[in-house]
Amino acid sequence: MSEHLRFSTGILSRLGEELNPNADQGIIELVRNSYDADAVKCRVELLDTDKPGGTVRVTDDGVGMTREALRDGWLVLGKSGKQMVRVTERKRRVIGNKGLGRLAALRLGETTKVTTWPKGSRLQYSLEINWSDFDTASVVEEVPLEIQQLKRENRPSENGTIVEVHRLHDKLTRMEVKRLARALVRRRILRLDECR
Repeated sequence: MSEHLRFSTGILSRLGEELNPNADQGIIELVRNSYDADAVKCRVELLDTDKPGGTVRVTDDGVGMTREALRDGWLVLGKSGKQMVRVTERKRRVIGNKGLGRLAALRLGETTKVTTWPKGSRLQYSLEINWSDFDTASVVEEVPLEIQQLKRENRPSENGTIVEVHRLHDKLTRMEVKRLARALVRRRILRLDECR
């Protein structure tokens, strides 16, 4: 009988904190994912983030993800289809961080919800992660995650993704918000009118 290498749930917090120690850096990684998904528009919303318990929401009109893309790509940290495709259909150079940087943003709150409606499909998929489930498990693979499939609701575009991080552990400081806004403009990931 063969054995596998297994990972303690503690690796999730360590990886996120060490790769992106500041909240704004993690949020930038979510925006990079939108860019890599060929989004034309990306909206970053910081809702009640001046105190703990707020929400970060990143909405884009990129190509979206199928169930397989969620399961075999988005949920697999350190692996990315981006490794094979270095340029997107819109001729963009891929800039994301293979899922590792995204982990820091996702763990800013108690729960994370991803809703995505892939290009050319009449379906949408959603996935919710309650991070406290990992606190009571020994290894990452003990926590089951379920991808829900639904008929597409009315959406502002034909395809896209919404990533929401709810019940933030800490507030976002004024300095973090300023750094986030500057970084979005400086790196030309988005034009000013696309980041609200």
